[in-house]
Amino acid sequence: MRFLSIVLVFLFCSLISLSSFAQAQMKTKRAIEWESLIIPRINPLGMVAANSVSYRLKLYESESSLLKNNFVRLALQPNVSPSWFRPGFRIDLQPLSILKLSLVHEFVFHFGTFGIIQSFDSPDADYSDARLEAGKERGEDYAPIAQQTTFSALIQAKMGPIVIRNDAKILRTDFPLRAGDVAFYDQFLDLLVAGKGWTFVNDADLLFVSDFGLIAGVRYTLTQAYYDNSSRTTHRAGPLMIYKFYDDPDALLSNVSGILLANWWLKHPYRTGQETSQAIPYLGVGVRFSGTLLQK
Repeated sequence: MRFLSIVLVFLFCSLISLSSFAQAQMKTKRAIEWESLIIPRINPLGMVAANSVSYRLKLYESESSLLKNNFVRLALQPNVSPSWFRPGFRIDLQPLSILKLSLVHEFVFHFGTFGIIQSFDSPDADYSDARLEAGKERGEDYAPIAQQTTFSALIQAKMGPIVIRNDAKILRTDFPLRAGDVAFYDQFLDLLVAGKGWTFVNDADLLFVSDFGLIAGVRYTLTQAYYDNSSRTTHRAGPLMIYKFYDDPDALLSNVSGILLANWWLKHPYRTGQETSQAIPYLGVGVRFSGTLLQK
């Protein structure tokens, strides 16, 4: 019943809002592409390099704006951060210009660095920065090998210069916990997550697309982790800006973009004044590179 509830929430959030602008229309039937996104962040502190090499196949030809940007894509994505390595694969299916469905499966190898991988015997446990630091000093951190599967639906629309997007994700985590523990601190989500459980993440964007390479607007993110008999939720919102420094479609290096995301925590057990001032945002500044290795 809980799983059904999560699925219903997922479908509802996916369908009530149109999502982002679609990718550039494929000019060829097939393409092998690459992408790398490097973005450090604060509050919480972290950094990730999200990389992928993919094969993209156009499904059918159409001149309709609703249908013409369609494809299926298979990708390998060796993502890495200073605390973990997450090799995995991704399958994207975009049957319509406004809809993309994705499946991602990752293996997570933790390095045991920074003492952030800690587990707890209750989903209501204290996982503040101070508590995690104290746990690190007591040697409570460890480095298990885990797996994670993500199901997502991106619904997207562009009306003139205005873009509306909604990206809803369901995460299934398989994390080998220590005996007696039920949840662990997930640094990526900044939330306690069940060792074998479900998490829902929703990103909703409202953006303005300029004719000189700037995309600017706001993002709202909801994250909800589900446990046996309860759940915990965080909310944050704030500006999102993307600027294209370089754009040469279909080239080996086709795009270089800068990204700025500044979200203020609206609901969080420690980042709305309890431990960290609410004036300090979740701040990420990064750069994205992408290109085409082969097309036909």
